[in-house]
Amino acid sequence: MIKRTAASLLLILTLALTAGDSLAGRLDQDLKAVVAAGSDSVVSVVVFLQNPSTQYAMLQAASRVDLNRAERIQSVSGRLQSDAENLMKPVNSQINNLAVGPVKRHWIIPAYSMTVKVSDLETLVNLPGVDQVISDLPIELTAPVEIRPAPSAVTSASTELQMLNVPNLWQSGITGKGRLVCSFDTGVDRLHPALSSKWRGNHATLRESFFSAVAPDSLPFDKTGHGTHTMGVMVGAVEADSFGVAPEAEWITAGVIDQGPDLSTTISHILGAFQWALNPDGDASTTDDVPDVILNSWGLPALVGSAIAPCSTLFWQALDNVEAAGVVTIFAAGNEGRFGAMSIRNPANRATTPYNSFCVGAVNSSKVIADFSSRGPSSCDTTQIKPEVVAPGVGIRSSSKNNTYVYMSGTSMAAPYIAGMVALCRQYNPDATVEQIKYAIIQSAVDLGPAGEDNAYGHGLVDASRLISFLPVPTGANLHLANEFISGDGIAMPGETVGFQAYVTNSAANLDQINGELINLSPEMLSITGTTQNFVFGTGGTMAVNSQPFTLNINPSVVHGSVASMRLRFRSMSGQLIDSASIELTLGIPVPGNIVTHVAGSLAMSVSEFGEYGLSAGSIYNAGGNGFRLNGGDNLLFEAGIMVGRSSAQLSTATRDSLGRLKDSDFRPPTPGSASWVNDGSANHNISSFSDNNSALPIPIAIRQESVNYTEAEDDGFIIVKYQVTNSALEPLTGLHFGLLTDFDISATDTVEIVSGLNLAIHRSQGAGPMTGLVALSGGWFSVKDNGTAKAGMTRQQQYAVLSTHAHQPDMTAPGDKMVILHSGSFTLGPQGSTEVALAFVAANSREELIERATRARMRYDVTTSVDNDELLPNQFDLRQNYPNPFNPSTTISFALSTATEVSLDIYNLLGQRVVQLVNGPMTAGEHRIIWEGTDGAGSSVAAGVYFYRLTAGNASESRKMVLLK
Repeated sequence: MIKRTAASLLLILTLALTAGDSLAGRLDQDLKAVVAAGSDSVVSVVVFLQNPSTQYAMLQAASRVDLNRAERIQSVSGRLQSDAENLMKPVNSQINNLAVGPVKRHWIIPAYSMTVKVSDLETLVNLPGVDQVISDLPIELTAPVEIRPAPSAVTSASTELQMLNVPNLWQSGITGKGRLVCSFDTGVDRLHPALSSKWRGNHATLRESFFSAVAPDSLPFDKTGHGTHTMGVMVGAVEADSFGVAPEAEWITAGVIDQGPDLSTTISHILGAFQWALNPDGDASTTDDVPDVILNSWGLPALVGSAIAPCSTLFWQALDNVEAAGVVTIFAAGNEGRFGAMSIRNPANRATTPYNSFCVGAVNSSKVIADFSSRGPSSCDTTQIKPEVVAPGVGIRSSSKNNTYVYMSGTSMAAPYIAGMVALCRQYNPDATVEQIKYAIIQSAVDLGPAGEDNAYGHGLVDASRLISFLPVPTGANLHLANEFISGDGIAMPGETVGFQAYVTNSAANLDQINGELINLSPEMLSITGTTQNFVFGTGGTMAVNSQPFTLNINPSVVHGSVASMRLRFRSMSGQLIDSASIELTLGIPVPGNIVTHVAGSLAMSVSEFGEYGLSAGSIYNAGGNGFRLNGGDNLLFEAGIMVGRSSAQLSTATRDSLGRLKDSDFRPPTPGSASWVNDGSANHNISSFSDNNSALPIPIAIRQESVNYTEAEDDGFIIVKYQVTNSALEPLTGLHFGLLTDFDISATDTVEIVSGLNLAIHRSQGAGPMTGLVALSGGWFSVKDNGTAKAGMTRQQQYAVLSTHAHQPDMTAPGDKMVILHSGSFTLGPQGSTEVALAFVAANSREELIERATRARMRYDVTTSVDNDELLPNQFDLRQNYPNPFNPSTTISFALSTATEVSLDIYNLLGQRVVQLVNGPMTAGEHRIIWEGTDGAGSSVAAGVYFYRLTAGNASESRKMVLLK
C-alpha cells in the first residue's frame, strides 16, 4: 500500500500515454492540500513530461520480433535515453533553478526527482511540457498472510514443483542455466546457502548485481526475509534440496520495498529500479547483465483510499518500456481476496491487453484458490478477467534471512513460480519476446474452477512441462551439459583409466548429430585418449551421449579430491564451432574432514577426523597429508583405519574393501573442520568427533578422538590416540568390538613381533632401518595378516572375525607384506554409555629405542598393568575413585579386573534409584575406563547432587560416591 508522510513528497515529471491526458498540468491531491495550507516548507516533489503521441509506435518498432534479444535491448534502451534527453533539454535550467538540493533525472520515463519549496509548486507544474505532479509516497510489499519455521533440509524436489511439473522440464536439461532473474522486493540475504553461489555479484560488479536507492554501496541484504523467500522460489537449491524453479539461473535484485523502518522506499525508487534493470552495469553495449524477468512483490491496494487513484497510469509507461526491451514483468495479484471482486492491486489490475501487468493468484496444495488471493475482474475495466494464472501459494517452504527456512503464504509466494518459468522459457529460446513467453504460460495452464477463464483462477494452474510446445522453435541450437558419468564405480580414482561420458541436451531439437571435442585443461592430473566423439540426437531428439566414451588416464600421484578442468567443444558435422561447456571433474574420493599433523620430535604423523591415518603420497588414500615419517624420511604408513562392529552386517570401518581397494570411510564429523587444538603446556592435543552415520547400517556410535604428542625430549617418537566410544542409541549395545587396522610398509619383506609385557606389536624389515610399533594402552589383542603379493582385502565376514577373535595369526613372523589389527572388546554399553580405547603409534631406528619409547608412552598414559602379566593384575577387581570429582559435566570411572568375567556398572541417586546402567556384560581382564556424561538412560542430563556408582564383577561388588556440580 502507499504510506503518506507529511514532510516527504516527490515530484515526478511524467511521460503521458497521450498528449491530451486529462491529468495534464495538475498536482495530486496531497500536494494541492499542502499548497492550500500555505506551508512555507520544502517537499520532495516531481512532474511527468508530456509524451509525443508517436513515441509508443517508435518503441514498438524498436522491439520488433525479428530482432534478437541483445538487439532489442540496445534498440529500446537507446531510444528511451535519446527521447528523454530531447524532452528534458527545454526545461533543464528551470528545473535546476527551482530545485532545493540535487536533481535526479530518469530516462525510463522522462522525469526528475528533486526537492522544491511549496511556494514554487505552481510555477513548477506550469512549466512548458510538464504533465503531472504527484507525491512520492513510501511503498509496502505484498506482505505474506502467514510465516512459520520450516526444516532446513529436504531431500527431494518440493511438492509445489511437482504440482507444476517443473522436474519434467529439468529432465530435458531446462534448468535455467545461463539465464538471469531479478526481483523488486525487500532485498536478498546473499549469504544464504541456497542462493549465495547464484548471485551474479560473485563474478560481476556490485552496481550490476544489486540496486538500493537507500543503501547504494551495500551488498545485498534483507531485513524482513521476504525477498530471500521469493528469490528462493525462483532459483533456490542446495545439494539434493531443490525448491527453486530455475535452480541453475543467476539472480540480481533491487531492494526497493520495505527494507526496514529506517530504510523506507518510495515510488521514485521503483522507477529508478526499472531504469537500472534495463542497463545494470551502465554500459549500453552490454546486454547479458539485463534480466530475463522482474518479479514484483509490490502494488497499491485497490480497496484503500490513496492520493494515487486505483487505476492510475503512473507505472504503466515504465512497464511498457521495460517489456518493449524484452524483460518480462510478473506481479503478485495481492492478498486482499477476502474483500471479494476487483481486489487485485495496482498496477497488476491493468488489463489493456491480454498480456500486460501479468499477475498471479495463489492456490493451495489441493489446487483450490486461497481465500486471501485477490480476485478480478480488473477495477480499471470490469469486462477484463484477472488474474492471468495461478500457482501454489499456501505454506510454501523457501529460504529466509539469516540462513533460515520458513513457510510463507501469499500471492507473493505464487508469483515467483511463474517468474522462474520465464527463465526456463528463455533458456529454451533466448530470443523469445515477452508476448511469446506470456502466451506460452497462458496456453500451458490447466483450467481450474468454473469452466474457462475466470476471476479467481484466471486461465488456471500452469503446467511447466507444456511450456516449450507453445514457444517458437529457436533458430539456433541450445546445447546444455546435463550430466556426466564415469564408467565402473563412477569414481575417477588416481592411477585408474576410466571412460567418461557426457549427457548433452539440445532443447531446440534442431540438430541430428554433432561432434564433441574434449579439451584437457589439467594435463598434470590426467591425459585424454580419443578426444573427439560423435553425439547423435536423432531427428527431433533433445538428448545425446557420446557414442564412445572419452578415455581418461588419471595420474597416480593426484591428491584425492582434486578437481580437473576440461572443456567440451561442440562442432557441427562440417566443423563449425557451435558451443562449448566447462567440466569440473572431482578425482578420487573427496576428503570428508580435516587432516592435521602431530610432530613428536623425530616422528611426524597425520590424523583425520574421519577415522583414517597415513593420508599421504604412498598411502592407500593420498589426501594431501604428511603421512607417517621418521626423521623426515619416506612415508611408512600405507594404511591405518578404525573398525567398529557388532556383526558382519553391523560393521563400520575406515579401511579398504574386500578387494584391497580404497573405500570411503563410514565415519563423518558432524561439521567438517570442527577439530580443535589444545596445548596444556606439556602436550599438544587434537580433539575431534565423528559418528558412523555414513555406514550402510550405522551401529550407531559416536566417537571422540583425542590424539596427543608430548613436547619434552623424553617423549620423542610416539603419538597417543584415545577413543571415547559412546552408544548413541536408546537401547543397550551388546557385543561391541573396536579395532584398528595398520599396514606399515617398511620394506618389501617385513616381520611382526609381539612384545607381550608391553602389549606392543613391532613392525620391522629384515634388515636395518626404521621400525614402527603399535601399543595397546587400554588392553586388547593383535592379529597379523599377510597381504601376499598384492594388498589383500577382507570381506565383512573376515573383518568381523578378526575383530571378535582373540588370537594371534600364525604368519606374523614369516617375512612378507604385513598388516596388524589391534582389537578390543567385547563391550556392553548402556544408552549414552561410553568406554575408552587407547593406543600409541611409535617409531624408532632400533628395537631397543622402540621399546623405550613404547614404555614411555605407556607411562604417559598411566597404565601399569598388562593382560599378559599376571603378577600385576589385581586379585579380584579394583574400583578406583572417579576423576574428576566433583565433576561437570562428565567424569571417568576406572577399574581393573583380574580375570574375564561378567560385569555391571550402575549409577544410583541418593534414593537408591538406578539412574543409568553403563556396562552390562562380559569384560576382559585388565584396565578399563568408562566415561559417564551425567545423563540418565534416556540421554537427558541429570540434576546436580550426590550419586553412587556400583561395580559388580562376578560375585563381588563395590560402590563409591561422587558429586555432580552445576
